[in-house]
Amino acid sequence: MQLEKELKSYFKKSKRLEEQGGPTRNTELFEEILWSEQQLLAHFGLPNSDKYRKILWELTDKHSFQKKAVQQAIAKLQQAAEQHLLAPVHTAIEMLYLAQQERQNAFDVLPELGYVTHVYTLFLYEQLLLNGEASPEEILQELEKITELDCLSDLGTMSGKSSPRRTKVYRQLKDKLQFLEGFIDHILYDEEEEEEREEDSTDQPEPKPFLLEYPLRIERIICIDRTNISMIVQLQKPDGQEALTLGMQQEEFEELMSLYQPFGQKILSHTSRLADTNQFDELTYELDLEEDLGETLLIDKHYLEVYSPQIRDANGRLEENTFGFVMLSEIVPKDDQDTELRKASALQGITGYLKHIQAAYGSYQHKMKLLDKVSSEQLTQQEKELIARQHAGLQDKHLFEISRMLYELYGKYNTDFEVRGKKQT
Repeated sequence: MQLEKELKSYFKKSKRLEEQGGPTRNTELFEEILWSEQQLLAHFGLPNSDKYRKILWELTDKHSFQKKAVQQAIAKLQQAAEQHLLAPVHTAIEMLYLAQQERQNAFDVLPELGYVTHVYTLFLYEQLLLNGEASPEEILQELEKITELDCLSDLGTMSGKSSPRRTKVYRQLKDKLQFLEGFIDHILYDEEEEEEREEDSTDQPEPKPFLLEYPLRIERIICIDRTNISMIVQLQKPDGQEALTLGMQQEEFEELMSLYQPFGQKILSHTSRLADTNQFDELTYELDLEEDLGETLLIDKHYLEVYSPQIRDANGRLEENTFGFVMLSEIVPKDDQDTELRKASALQGITGYLKHIQAAYGSYQHKMKLLDKVSSEQLTQQEKELIARQHAGLQDKHLFEISRMLYELYGKYNTDFEVRGKKQT
C-alpha cells in the first residue's frame, strides 16, 4: 500500500462528502470512506475502532492536504500500532468484563473483539451489557452465534420493518438468538420515542447567537481532542467581571490568535509544542497564560458572536445550558458602526427563522411516511395530509408552499440561502 497516496485519496473523499452535505447526501461515498479507514488501519495491524480512526479524522480537519500532517498521522498510527501489539493480551471475556466496569465505547470494544458495529451488536453491548441486563458470557455467546449464522444483514433488514415479528427472518431466528425478542421490543420502543421527539421538535428552535459586547480576558486554554478548544475567560463589564467558558474549533482558535499579534503567535507556538509532546491517546493539554507565559490576552478589538449549546432536560426536551458555557459562532471586527452590526444580527435572525420553516417541511414529510403505513380505511389521504401539516406547523397554505420551496432549494438543488441587506451605493 502506498500510504501517502491512499491518505490523499481518503482526504479528498472526506472533503467531497463534507461539501455534498454529509453521509445522508451520498451514502455510497460514505461507505467508500469507511472502507478506506478500515484498510488504512488494517495496514498498521490496528482494529477499526474509533480511538484509532480519530487519528485519520484529525487529517481531514485540515482545510487542505498537507504532507506534514500526513507524516504526523503515519507516525501516530505507527506509535499506536506498537502500543497495541505490546499491550497485555486479554481474553474476550476479560475484555467484556473490563468494558462493562469502565463503560467503554462500543465503537472501540467491538472492533477490538473482531465484531462489526451493527444495530444488533450495539443493542447487545449498550443496552444489555452496560446496563447489567446480561453477563459478558451471555453477550459473547450471542456474538459468536450471530457470526456463525451470518445473519446481521437479515437482522438489519428486519429491524427496518414496521412489524418485525411478521417477517421470515424473525421466524428463522427466534429460536436461535437468545436476545432477539428484547431487540425487537427495543427498536419498536425507540420508534415511538422518535415520533414523540419529532412531535416536540417544532417547539424547540435552534439556539440563537448573541454578541459579547464587552472586552474579554483569556486566562486559560484547554484542549481535549484536536478539534475541541475551551478557554476560561473573564468578561470585562463596567459593573465587574463575569467568568465564562468559551468553546471553539481549532481553526477558529488559530484565526482569533492571528488577530492579536505578537502575543497570539506566541500562544500558538506554545500550544503547538504542548501538542507535539502530548502523551495521551487523545490530544490533551492545558495552558495557564499568566503562569506559563507571564501575561493574559485581552480581546478588545473584536466582538465575539456566541451561542449557548442546548442540553436535554429530565423530560428529554432541549433547553439552553445555564453553566456559563458558550460556543464561538463568529469573530466580528469591532468599530463604531454598531447600527450595522444590529442590522446584520437582525438579518441573521430572519435567516434562522427561514431555516426553521425549511426544516418544518422535512418534519411534514417524515410524518406523512409514518401515516402512509396506516390503512386508508382508518384515515383518508386528505386526513393524513391535514395531520402531517398540523404536526409540522404548516396549516397555512402560503407558509406550506414557502417551506416546500426552501426545502427543495437545499435538498434538490443543493443550494443554501441567507437573507442579505441591499448593497450600499
